Amino acid sequence: MATIKSDHKIGFMGIGDVGCAVVTRFARTHTLHQRCILINSLDVPFSAMDPEPLQKFLTILIDLRDPQARESSIQQYVADLDTVIMVSAMGGRTGSLLVPLIANMIKNSGVQVSILVTTPFSFEGKKTKNRAFEGISKLHNQAHDVLTLSNESRLDLMDQNISIAEAYLQMDLKMGRGIELLMQLGEKTGS
Repeated sequence: MATIKSDHKIGFMGIGDVGCAVVTRFARTHTLHQRCILINSLDVPFSAMDPEPLQKFLTILIDLRDPQARESSIQQYVADLDTVIMVSAMGGRTGSLLVPLIANMIKNSGVQVSILVTTPFSFEGKKTKNRAFEGISKLHNQAHDVLTLSNESRLDLMDQNISIAEAYLQMDLKMGRGIELLMQLGEKTGS
């Protein structure tokens, strides 16, 4: 288990099922001295989660229809942070809607924003793909760093005669390395 400690105050934010699952797995494999938060919309359950992480981390279920409550929760979370690393999948409603909104709120509060997102599989359809890339294009104006990983790489891994579970594990490891890279960038640019 790797220990990550820094005087630079970093917060981790998993948004939607994928983002919450990745931040949880990352926290389980690293001893974090930073704050973690899991965000999902009220109508999307934490299906990828088990009860333990929900007790360990600050968990916010956001009502997309209530901007004041959303803003208040986020402002409290980032008040004393130097950097927030956001993790999410793009293309669905939660990631594509919440990530740009929250990134903008955080950046406007003076905190450095770094974002790791995945793009949809091609079989998820053109509408999902377009929504993902529209959301990602907004992120470049609302974040200091944006790292995008393609879900198609999971399919490439499966072509190598590995199971679907192993392909997902490989993608999670890749996303974990992305989080580490964003942490390093945040510590360098934030100091």
